[in-house]
Amino acid sequence: MFGKYHPSSTYICSHSHIYELNSTKDTITKKIGCPFVVNASCPKLKNPEKYVIINKIVEQHNHSLDVSIVEFEDSRKFTDSMIEYIKFMTVSSKLSNWLDSQKEIYSRWLIFCSWNEDNTLTHLSWMKEQEI
Repeated sequence: MFGKYHPSSTYICSHSHIYELNSTKDTITKKIGCPFVVNASCPKLKNPEKYVIINKIVEQHNHSLDVSIVEFEDSRKFTDSMIEYIKFMTVSSKLSNWLDSQKEIYSRWLIFCSWNEDNTLTHLSWMKEQEI
């Protein structure tokens, strides 16, 4: 999650850092100092589209990557129908927000929208006064 005042996040490999041994027992660790890192931010100022900016990226790992993790993630990808639904809801939401802003400017606009219990837009219509 991005912070309130300096909105940035750092993503590291689960093999990053170095394990410090504090015991005499034999132990196995995955902390092997992997250099992989991504630092991203979402500036609040001068960023009306809320773009996420990659500030730093080190794409190198110092260990083998576990293919089963990638295969697992591939099985969790959005389907084409899910992506189409997300696009539709994004456009609908932007349209609804734009209409709300227009109603604030032009008080005679009529806007009707309905949302179901899952917060899904189910109905949207509007009328504006005809200028003569």
